[in-house]
Amino acid sequence: MLSVVGVVMCGKGWKLDLEGLAKHDRIEHDASLTHDDAAPGAAYAPTAVDSKLLQALLQQSSDGRGLTLQDLTKARAARDASLKKPLDGFHDAIAQGEVALTFELFKDAQGEVPKEAIRQWFGEQKFPDGWTRPSRTIGLWNTTMTTQKVATSVKELDKEASKKKD
Repeated sequence: MLSVVGVVMCGKGWKLDLEGLAKHDRIEHDASLTHDDAAPGAAYAPTAVDSKLLQALLQQSSDGRGLTLQDLTKARAARDASLKKPLDGFHDAIAQGEVALTFELFKDAQGEVPKEAIRQWFGEQKFPDGWTRPSRTIGLWNTTMTTQKVATSVKELDKEASKKKD
């Protein structure tokens, strides 16, 4: 379902590539964990990985080895906080869904995504070396439940940050 939406919104006919996914304000949004925001008025966002954003993402690891769902959520909240203008509801859901899908696709038996997997997935834009598909199906229901956990955690982190500012 997600791939069909991607093809319809960003593809050329029934073909989809990374450039198409970078069409600004379609699926692409100004809160990528590893890509700069689109320049004002630009039709496409940058497709090159921003090394500072990638490093900030990797530094969210609470144990230095991998990123838990909470670590990834902290990265999502930090990136959201850096925006000049908050994401609309549609793009906010996409951003949270990206965290959920990353976690579900790449988590290990300990419930974290190894930093090397994050580096390869986001930094090199490829499946991590040695990756095999999960043993259980990651369907819409599972992804939606994980996305809701991310959304709830982001709201809690935002509240905590607001209290610290006051």
